[in-house]
Parts: sequence; C-alpha cells; structure tokens
Amino acid sequence: MWKWLGLVVVTMMAAVPLGCSEDQGDMHQQIFEAAKPKGVTEDKAATVANLAGDWEAVIENYGTAARFGTYPNAYRITQTGSAFTAIRMKDDPPLTKEAAELGHSPWGRAGSPSLQGEVEKGGFKRVEVVDGSGGRVVPTKGQISEDGKKMVIDNGLYIRVTLTRK
Repeated sequence: MWKWLGLVVVTMMAAVPLGCSEDQGDMHQQIFEAAKPKGVTEDKAATVANLAGDWEAVIENYGTAARFGTYPNAYRITQTGSAFTAIRMKDDPPLTKEAAELGHSPWGRAGSPSLQGEVEKGGFKRVEVVDGSGGRVVPTKGQISEDGKKMVIDNGLYIRVTLTRK
C-alpha cells in the first residue's frame, strides 16, 4: 500500500510546476524577486578608449608659435593598459628661415616621441605634447570623440594637434 501511495505522490508532484513560471504573480517568482538585493549595481570593469594604431595628424601652431605654421604628419600610438605613447611616422617639415634664425631646435624626426599620457573612462586622464627635440613635455588638454576616431589636443596657448584614425 505504501508503494502505491508513493507512486501517486510522485506522479502528482511531477504534474505541479515548481516555480518555473515567468508570471510575475507566481509565488515563487515573487520570492525570487524579493530576495534580489536592491540598489546594487553590477561591478563591471571600467573600459578605457583604445587609442592604439595609426593616426593622421594635423599640427597647428598658433599664438606665439604661429611662425612655425600648420603641417600634417602621422602618429603611431601604442597603449599598455591606460598609458599610451605616440611617435612621429614622418619627419616634421624643416624649420622656416625665421624660426631657424631664432635658434629653435630642429623639428621632430620620424620615430621620435610626439605625445604621451593616460586615458580613463570618458577621456584623457592626462595628455602631454612632446616637442620635436624630445626634451620638453607640454601638459595639454584633450578630447576624444564618442566614436573614438578623432582627438583634439590643445594646450590653449600655442599648439593644437588634431588626430584622425586612419
């Protein structure tokens, strides 16, 4: 008799859904929802922009450096984590006669550093222009477009570098 009763109970249990309902009114679903922590966000690692690659560069000298003009170049950016560095892919154009007479150092050569800095979620944490001789680092401010294909780096005094991803 106990065997028959056991079979009947097992058969009845198999026919009863055990909280698999998607119905918000279902008791099991309500218990599940009530047990979820409230106001806690998922811990997702902050992602930073990936600047690595080749970029077309337009270097615009203005203000006190206007005599150096505006000229194109190409930069190659390498990035490790959030830190990045850029090198010139081509020599900067020769100094103008006026700039050479003032005793300015030669422009940057291909392979020399041009930018360095660090990115964070939402943009630059810091960005610096490295002058052609490599001896002077100029703190600047920069913006990265939402699609990550354009950057404008400007120190607000005499140099602006606009980079467009190739």
